[in-house]
Amino acid sequence: TFGARASVVLTGRNVPYGFLIPQGIDIDANNVIYVVDSMNKRFHVIQYLSDDFIRKNPIPGFELK
Repeated sequence: TFGARASVVLTGRNVPYGFLIPQGIDIDANNVIYVVDSMNKRFHVIQYLSDDFIRKNPIPGFELK
């Protein structure tokens, strides 16, 4: 689970992974997640950090166990 209820339209604040009535979700072959956030009039693009992704794209200070 990730995200929280947040209204960019009402508050004017951009809240990372803040959703208000998400209407659609898709995941592509590269484990990129796309979420349509209708009331905030935007879409989110989120990279799923699978073990394979982290092996190919090491993150400094993060170690797979």
